[in-house]
Amino acid sequence: MPAPPQRLAAAVTSAPESTDPAELTRFVRQLAKDHQVPGAVVTIVGGGRVVDVHGIGVTDRRTGSPVLPETCFHLGSISKVFTATAVMRLAEEGRVDLHTDVNQYLRAFTLASRGRPITLHDLLTHSAGLEQRGVATATTGPQGWQPLGRHLRDHPPEAMFPPGRRISYSSVGIAVAGQVVADVTGMPFDRYLETAVFAPLGMTASTFPTPQRGVPSNCAVGYSGDRAWREPYFSLVGPGGDALSTGADMGRFMLSQLGGPNPVLSRKSVTAMQAQQFSHHPDLRGRGYGWSRWYEQGQTAVFHNGQAPGFLSRMVLVPGHRLGIFLAASDGGSAAADFLRDASAGLLAAYFPQGRNQRLPDGPPVTDVEEHTGYYRDPTLPADSFTRIVTLLTATRVTADGDDLRIDGERYRSTPRNGLPVYEGPGEDDRVLLDDGWLLLGSASLQRMPWWESPPVQLGIVGVIAAGSLAALVGALAGALRRRRPVTVRRWLAAGLGAANLGFLIGFPVVAGAALSDPSAILYGIPTPIAVLLGLPVVSAALTVAAAAIGIHAARQSGEGRGRLSGYTLFVLLNVAYLGWLASWHLLGWQH
Repeated sequence: MPAPPQRLAAAVTSAPESTDPAELTRFVRQLAKDHQVPGAVVTIVGGGRVVDVHGIGVTDRRTGSPVLPETCFHLGSISKVFTATAVMRLAEEGRVDLHTDVNQYLRAFTLASRGRPITLHDLLTHSAGLEQRGVATATTGPQGWQPLGRHLRDHPPEAMFPPGRRISYSSVGIAVAGQVVADVTGMPFDRYLETAVFAPLGMTASTFPTPQRGVPSNCAVGYSGDRAWREPYFSLVGPGGDALSTGADMGRFMLSQLGGPNPVLSRKSVTAMQAQQFSHHPDLRGRGYGWSRWYEQGQTAVFHNGQAPGFLSRMVLVPGHRLGIFLAASDGGSAAADFLRDASAGLLAAYFPQGRNQRLPDGPPVTDVEEHTGYYRDPTLPADSFTRIVTLLTATRVTADGDDLRIDGERYRSTPRNGLPVYEGPGEDDRVLLDDGWLLLGSASLQRMPWWESPPVQLGIVGVIAAGSLAALVGALAGALRRRRPVTVRRWLAAGLGAANLGFLIGFPVVAGAALSDPSAILYGIPTPIAVLLGLPVVSAALTVAAAAIGIHAARQSGEGRGRLSGYTLFVLLNVAYLGWLASWHLLGWQH
């Protein structure tokens, strides 16, 4: 999910003392040890050759087999760069035009848009306005597997806003580009990549796996903490994140992107991939074709990160110096993320020790700072999925600080550019543009939440519902314990409603927060603990209907305590409102 601006390389805490390969190896090995990464591989290319490629740690904690340059890793979203390469090859051959409606090439399904037709340029720069889908987009074997075209036909991507306006990261959008490759060439996407991209570059160990072909035996086992991801992983949107490769092969690919021999693309096409093709503002970094742009240590870089179950990866190129760095770790947790961050930061600092990015000058705000305050969320989550509730947990808060802003607590200076409200943060390239209810970052867009959907308001609503449910539950139990009068059906219904409501309101944030802390947890479908909890709102709905029916019947009977009936009626109405709240967040049932 998009988040506040994150640095490609955080503040450098340590760096190799030189660019001697032995020193670089020692530095990365020590970082891997410090962060307790099970296995990793690092490849560095420079000056038209491989400077260093070596494995670190083990491929499997059970066997203790060492990681080698030929050990394969799941690359996750780095796959998008390969997909872009395939599209650019077809463009060179005149078989596709990057600015033509993709529906002219698609045969498997028709891609909908909320504005003008979507093009390959839009898809490759993540500016097509498509959703970012996460639930049930992978399988562990033939069961549930669908070829890419069939999956996109059965689950067409939802257009969230018009194309060509904002960057909205979308793996399924890149998958659509991959389907264009398949439909234009008449070959399955994975086969075309192997024959037209990987083979010519000598990347013989690289592939996009399928259940029919399996996963190569030389792949590392991925981990998330103590959990080992031993089951195979096959993405249903493979072009967006399912490639396998090795440190040795990634060295060959980086060289082809840095002026080395490239039988796949011309230098012009490579330059176009790495150039800024879309940005929210000239002073903000943006997107190339498949690549994300960045400015670090005074250098212009392109990079891509990747994540797959139990794996994290990063590839960084500094084209002006023909430098490339690839890192992959067989761990999908925060420790591995810190390893990739610290390793890339240190290596870049070793090559460019004096580099500093130019800071923008301060200036008075061109708009009222208060206009931009509020909570902002990821707009690309499917509108009809329960995962939308995650925006309450990940919302970005923007507050005023004099003429400046604070984004999740970090101060951003007012640095207006060309009459537009640009703000610069503490990092070397943390810049944002505020525009008409949007927080526009270098590589993502966040949309301001309506006040009634903001976390404080929603927390208040949950608090009222929880308090009413607790009162009903305690009241029913207290009456049963006192036994001064028979416990009526209404009391038992109220107690059941209170228990079901509290069980969900307390259990869902705890269980879902733990399950969704690893994005890989939902790739195969709704995790069982979440599925069980999503059944509680259905129970609440059934009990509310029953409680309302009995309440109406009781209201027609003589001798009912009017005050007691009023309290009961109020609780039933509260539950009707609760069901409406659940429906608004797609939590009533198993919607994904």
